[in-house]
Amino acid sequence: MQSRIETLPGELYNMIIGYLDATTLSRLLQCNKVQRERIEPKLYATDAARRCAMRWACEQDNPIVIQRAVKYGADVSYLYPEKRNESYGRAQPTISIAITHCSLEAVKCLISLGVQIECLGYEHAHDLLWKLRSPKRWDICQRFVDAGLGSTFLMLREHCLTPTLVEKIVSNGPNAVQDATWLIDHGACVNAIASVYFLGSERRRYASPLSAAILADSRPLFDLLLARGADIHSSLHNIVESAEALHIPIFAACYAASSHASLKWVETCLDAGADINTGAHLRMRLPTDMPGQCNYLQLVAAYLVMDHSWDENAVCSVKDVATYLFDRGATIRPAEPPPRRPSSAMYAEMYSPCLAQMMIGKWTPAILRNRMFFDVITRLVELGDARNHVEDLFSLRNEALGRSFHCWRLPDNPTLRLRIVNAWKAFLDLILDDYFENASAVQRPMSCTELLFSTVYQMGTQPQQRDHIIYVTAEHLVSRGGNLNDDGSEAPILHQLCLLVNRRYTHQLPSQRVNQHAADEKSYCAAIEDLVDFLLSLGADPMIDARGKGFDRVRRGTVTAVDSVGEGFSRPEVTAVNLLLEDIEIGDPDTMLLVRLAGLCDVAARRQAE
Repeated sequence: MQSRIETLPGELYNMIIGYLDATTLSRLLQCNKVQRERIEPKLYATDAARRCAMRWACEQDNPIVIQRAVKYGADVSYLYPEKRNESYGRAQPTISIAITHCSLEAVKCLISLGVQIECLGYEHAHDLLWKLRSPKRWDICQRFVDAGLGSTFLMLREHCLTPTLVEKIVSNGPNAVQDATWLIDHGACVNAIASVYFLGSERRRYASPLSAAILADSRPLFDLLLARGADIHSSLHNIVESAEALHIPIFAACYAASSHASLKWVETCLDAGADINTGAHLRMRLPTDMPGQCNYLQLVAAYLVMDHSWDENAVCSVKDVATYLFDRGATIRPAEPPPRRPSSAMYAEMYSPCLAQMMIGKWTPAILRNRMFFDVITRLVELGDARNHVEDLFSLRNEALGRSFHCWRLPDNPTLRLRIVNAWKAFLDLILDDYFENASAVQRPMSCTELLFSTVYQMGTQPQQRDHIIYVTAEHLVSRGGNLNDDGSEAPILHQLCLLVNRRYTHQLPSQRVNQHAADEKSYCAAIEDLVDFLLSLGADPMIDARGKGFDRVRRGTVTAVDSVGEGFSRPEVTAVNLLLEDIEIGDPDTMLLVRLAGLCDVAARRQAE
């Protein structure tokens, strides 16, 4: 049969071949060399056929088909689109297809045939280099670079070699030192920062080659990088904003201390010349942070607010690490203002925040029950961490700083609640004792009464229920000598609170202080009643007197709304009742809260008179 087919004239042979399907043709190709030589020109006669053959061969890692397609006129470098006007099409590199499918033999074949990628566009070049970073394409990457194909890419070093170097170091395989040496020899930067997956994270993290060697616990790689010029305190490290600053070697060393039984990497970095007071721009998204806020923290400060530092499975305790850092000269705040970051004009930036405040704001006051945590807080307070931030701790002047304290609710369990309350009072005593003992070093010292007024007034602007921690704060300030009835600055606090509630319903209070929403009205009324009753129980005097200090709206001798209530209120000349009910229309449903508050003050005034 074969001999008969071979004897057919060329035109008749081609006509018969044209009616055969692909399966039959493939069988004929396998018959003998003569059949293949007669059929192949027919198979590769069109551009579409050659293009299809090249794509299939690159995907299936078949170098023989690539050679035959090129022999019959296929372009070895690009697959051009099948369009009428090919100028609008986008040529696809053949080597990119082979790399995508991890076709090592196809890549070797294309390189041997002289594949060219000089005209590759930015998008294709970036995609190609991104694929070469994959660990499963490491052999292809070596072939690609050794052939000099990436020499024309300015981004080869940044988008391929350096990230691959970091990934090779993090994986710490058996040939990690040899692979790292090869990458450095071919242009990988030992001081650059790359975004890679590591430490089992599902998101990318910034890492430098040195920090990757520390996290991989590889001293040979660490020594290799230092010998090849890696800078352990490179200025590039301060440019990047991250959540953990693991791209800085000394920060990575503190991170490694949580999983290792010693501080060997911290000592190694310090011996190599690292600065123990290195700072970093951290975007941690703490509950106390404003939107977009970036905190500039020193090494010890950043370590203490990280989740991994307080992990229950940490081998080295956070107290031991913090003590070691303090003993080696670590400071909480930088001696000079931090370097300005590129995005500082777009986002808020917190410089030298209160570290104790950040820690409690992140883990809530309940963490103070942890003895180790309390010991660390004590050390921070002794070092002056909270000395210039006491006013923020006792007020909501900066709402983002105080929200997590004042809005935190105590648990229902009586035993647990008592332990938290006692720990919170001990914390308040700690910072107040340090504050008053070092009042001369504070920029604008405040008395205990002033701190109490600031706390209570903010309780009125954003009232909370009785089971919130801020009530414990106010009660403790009273026990420390705070006077609720002091009128040295403006007026007694109950007087100010009554004016605050009055103005809320006459719509005279600035909108940024009180939000008037119908859904929150019920909880607001209940919280205000609790607050007034709480202040009266602490000894607030309901017989408050304005004494002419800017409260001309209290008109002596005139008939006020008290006379229209008909509830039998006593009528002192100027009391909280007058302040609450003055100029309010009794028919308004909102006045029911004011009437109830006036009743509380009136009952307290009667008891005081008796």
